[in-house]
Amino acid sequence: MRPSNEQGPAAPDGGPGDDTSCAGYRQVLGSLQELRPHDSNLAVLMKTIPVRELSDRTLQESVLAGDSDKALLYLQAISGGHNR
Repeated sequence: MRPSNEQGPAAPDGGPGDDTSCAGYRQVLGSLQELRPHDSNLAVLMKTIPVRELSDRTLQESVLAGDSDKALLYLQAISGGHNR
């Protein structure tokens, strides 16, 4: 266990984060990799492309706001053949 005054791992944007947001980021990135296995720019896509279904936020913004579950649901929806 780390001391209470020590910060958790850095969030994907380089700022302080917690284990939950890092786990959410890894889950969303993993789902995106399943959809686009040959795309080497997935982290850039997560950071730059706003998604209407996520209130025009990027996948990364959604994860950092605590909405990784919504981001995962969005990716599940499009993996079923929608918007492909």
